[in-house]
Amino acid sequence: MQLSLNLDLPQLGPVLAKLLPLQLGEPQALSISDESFELQVKVKMLGLVSLTAKVSKGDSGLTLSNFTIVGGGVLGSLGSGKIIDKLQQKIAELDTNISLDEIRLRLWGESDGQRLHVEWK
Repeated sequence: MQLSLNLDLPQLGPVLAKLLPLQLGEPQALSISDESFELQVKVKMLGLVSLTAKVSKGDSGLTLSNFTIVGGGVLGSLGSGKIIDKLQQKIAELDTNISLDEIRLRLWGESDGQRLHVEWK
């Protein structure tokens, strides 16, 4: 199934912000394709930065890996390692299930925080 969405979901930003390390900022846009993930975040003093990842598809899920921070100039470059480390800690701790009637969604991270899995049934 091919899925294409172009939606304005104003209340999704604050929810995603709670998942980001170091209260990074307010998410502005999210883009997911067959191969890539990009979450644009407005960060004080740095402007717009992007959290990017590689996307791998399976029959009933996605895996995000190779997380990077893009943008923010020199300050963004200096802080990106710390942000990625904190993100990987959050991913390593994540294991949650969401049920919507007969649909089950599971988000879980591998113990090293290198990969985030999103599965559905």
